[in-house]
Amino acid sequence: MARTARILALLVLGGILIWTVPLVLARQATVTTKSGNTLTGELLSEDANQVILEIAGIRTPIPRADIEKIEKLRTPQEEYDQRRAALANDDYEGRYQLAYDMFDKKNYTQSLTELAALKTDFPDQQIAIDRLTLLVNQRMKLEQMEQQKPANVTSPSTSTITPATTPSTSQPTEPAQAEYLTEQQINIIRLWELPTDLEAAKPRVFVPKEALDELFSKYQSDDQVPKGFEAQRAFRTRPGWQQLELIFQIKARDLYDKVQIREDPAPLREFRRTINPAYVARFFRTHFGTGQIEGLKLLAHDIGSTAEAYTNFYIISTAEHAGHKFIDRDQPAESLLLQWGLPREDAKYPAPETSGWRPFFHGLDDPIYANYLQWIDSLYDRPDYGITYPPPEVAPEVAPPPTEAAPAEPAAAAPTPTATPAPAPAKP
Repeated sequence: MARTARILALLVLGGILIWTVPLVLARQATVTTKSGNTLTGELLSEDANQVILEIAGIRTPIPRADIEKIEKLRTPQEEYDQRRAALANDDYEGRYQLAYDMFDKKNYTQSLTELAALKTDFPDQQIAIDRLTLLVNQRMKLEQMEQQKPANVTSPSTSTITPATTPSTSQPTEPAQAEYLTEQQINIIRLWELPTDLEAAKPRVFVPKEALDELFSKYQSDDQVPKGFEAQRAFRTRPGWQQLELIFQIKARDLYDKVQIREDPAPLREFRRTINPAYVARFFRTHFGTGQIEGLKLLAHDIGSTAEAYTNFYIISTAEHAGHKFIDRDQPAESLLLQWGLPREDAKYPAPETSGWRPFFHGLDDPIYANYLQWIDSLYDRPDYGITYPPPEVAPEVAPPPTEAAPAEPAAAAPTPTATPAPAPAKP
């Protein structure tokens, strides 16, 4: 009897495991409600009474009575198989675009599958194929590293910004004392690169109590600033991005450096995860950023570190050569960051002659080039970070030699000069 019970238990457990496998491998679905709302997430289950989606990690039940229609989306493998079947084996451009699209949608397995096949079928295109393969592997590695990092919990009651983590010096390719932006400088870059539509993005922002106190007292004459205890108390409970929205609107520039931006804006996240490790810190730095071009000293100690990525971003954002910007926000296609990665015959400003240089992009129709072009276009138009980089060198203080001369009559002490930081310009 006991043996029979154990067998039944195993069968039940097996049934549960078999039943749950489709949930683990569940496909994406889009639910349109009768009120016109559209919800997209992983389809966990559905029955006659409800449909359950997982949206951003949250289990979301939707009553059947409220649903207008359900569209079950293709799995990554189904999409890859369908698109691949429509392409001829000798269609290099179409298959390369497919591999890139899979990468762009974070379907890394399918992207690498196609890239491996391309490498066999098109041995004359090894450079472009290897470049995209590197890009996929770098993105996968960085995402795995981020998933393994312990959560960085910051108390919302403090306005102190943690100093930047000391970069790893395990790779002695650069002096150990290489300069990195501070956490405060990184924060102000994040603030400037926030999207203009904060309501749509809803970034994670924390405005300390002290900054709100200053907002209410210093800008009380502005009609937009809440008046009275109840209105101000209600404003304090609003999301940080809404509080920052008001700070932007009234151009309270002296409060900018008190606001904490607790996530990378989308363009900087893309730069840190992909563009810096795969392009700037490797290709661009190797050929132009280790002393070949004046004012372009890029870093490659710890490619995965936030401090290093932001430092490289700041350098290429502000550096120029022969009157041309490395990142031209008005005319993205003329950015030297892109021009010097193109084949010279395709470039308006061809790359300088450097040892071992070969183009990174295979042409103006390269999807990676198009992606980087779009990335520059997504940056904020007129940032003014107010950052001094590299920081000025401070000569060590030297004690004056002792003297036996009689001391002079004490003079009135001169006031100690203090550096007054220039206020951060208001973001329009």
